[in-house]
Amino acid sequence: MVIRGILKFIVGTVVVLFLALLLGVAGFFIVKSLDPNIFRVEFEKHLTQKTGLRVELGKIAFDWGPQIRLQLDGLKFYNPQSLEKMLQSDSVAIEVDLAALFRKKFWMPRATIRNPEVFVKRRADGSWIWQPSLSAQARPTGAGLTAPLAAAQPPAGSGTQGKTGSAAVPVPAETPKGNLPIAWEFGLGKIEIDDGTIHYVDETIQPAFSLDIVKCQVELIPNALLSSFHFTANASVWNVVEKRIEVEGDADLLAQVVDFSGRFDKDRVSLKGVLKMVESVPNIEGTLKIRELDLEGVVPEVYKNGEYLAGMLSSDVRLSSYGGNPEMLLKSLSGRGTIRIENGSLRNRNLVKEILEKMSPAIAVAALFGGELPAEMTGMMKGNHTDFQRATVDLTVERGVVSIPQLLLAHANYQLSGNGSYGLLDERIDLGLSLAFSRSISDYFVKKIHELRVLCDRNGLLTIPFRYAGTVPDAVVAPDLQYIGSRVIEAGAQEIITKGFETLAKILEPVKQAQKPSSGTATSSATSEPAAVASAMQEMSN
Repeated sequence: MVIRGILKFIVGTVVVLFLALLLGVAGFFIVKSLDPNIFRVEFEKHLTQKTGLRVELGKIAFDWGPQIRLQLDGLKFYNPQSLEKMLQSDSVAIEVDLAALFRKKFWMPRATIRNPEVFVKRRADGSWIWQPSLSAQARPTGAGLTAPLAAAQPPAGSGTQGKTGSAAVPVPAETPKGNLPIAWEFGLGKIEIDDGTIHYVDETIQPAFSLDIVKCQVELIPNALLSSFHFTANASVWNVVEKRIEVEGDADLLAQVVDFSGRFDKDRVSLKGVLKMVESVPNIEGTLKIRELDLEGVVPEVYKNGEYLAGMLSSDVRLSSYGGNPEMLLKSLSGRGTIRIENGSLRNRNLVKEILEKMSPAIAVAALFGGELPAEMTGMMKGNHTDFQRATVDLTVERGVVSIPQLLLAHANYQLSGNGSYGLLDERIDLGLSLAFSRSISDYFVKKIHELRVLCDRNGLLTIPFRYAGTVPDAVVAPDLQYIGSRVIEAGAQEIITKGFETLAKILEPVKQAQKPSSGTATSSATSEPAAVASAMQEMSN
């Protein structure tokens, strides 16, 4: 009986193996002879439905072997409304372990995305090409691949856990008898992105700002339960090898937390922070540190014809923000810190010359043709840039508005100081500043035009207050004529009108008229003078 049972087992096993072999051979030839591209249209429809984007697919390839390999070539995603291209990839390859299928395991050792291109564009009206496409209405909410992650998790306290080495498909709490599901396990070894490119364009400014992040290499390694993964990424900015971006971190999908750190330009720029999902809204906190970053090297050549900052930048800023799009992230941005620039320059704009010319042509003429101009001042007046040895800016960011309680810019011949604000969204700047010249320069100007003594501080330094206000990069520099006019009046230096100070003359004349007694109700000078000054300034601005 025992021998008979053994023989029966051997024969049965051989038969089963033979049938399995026949089925395997048949399946092999069927798969080999079947063109998977006949399913291309249906596959496009499925991806369009699941993503909410318009999807185009060039070719489908299917290989049979120890590992099943599915390859999608020419994959493209478009904005469904505007048909703007959002993403494309030369190929997406997914490998599936055939042997694991017999153990009820859907194991994918590797998924590779080759030469992907991501297009991020901010339109002229301020909208983004990704915004309409990622709305919740475009995505199915029923069972399927796009069901929320939380819906696929077992309830708290259920004790349901996936097996080690893979993530198990959750089993319903109540299953009808006689209809038990097959407990398949899913696993993923690695996701690789090879030679990717990110194209960024901002059409809200003219000329349009563009930035290409190229040669992107990304590697994602999930844990056994697919509940978390470690990621690394690196890329080049403007295809400059030494300007590399390196990012790494860990993501916990269950807790919805990502810890990350990044580096740029050989650790000259470092960013460390955490991303959390709070009520489905991304919240970011981090610290940005910059060490002697050459600003000249990160400004694109196409923008160097306009106004820009150069020098060695260092900073230490703590920031936080929340939102699902760039506009919301900027609007909610908060933080504080300090920015320092060494050996800097405001390129293509000479603020000193501009202020003096707007004060009075007489000053500019004296500075340029006085015959006794110090040699070190020649470049300051005749150059096209505003050079400085160092600049320090303390700042506080609150809901997208940068408050600057203190700004100090130092040069051997002058010093700029003041405070103000800058809006990150509307790009409006409003700075109240003072331009104070050195002792030698102050003495030179006062000697040429004696009336300038009324603008000297207690230390005898010629100081001109002015405002820098408007929308960047079209902000306007204008002397604070109201303050200057009041100083002239206080000093009783009315003779300054006859010395070529046409601008001040326009201010002082209505002030003089306001000071004259009238037959009507008496008006104090404390009230009339500021009003007259404001009126004159308004007339000049018009």
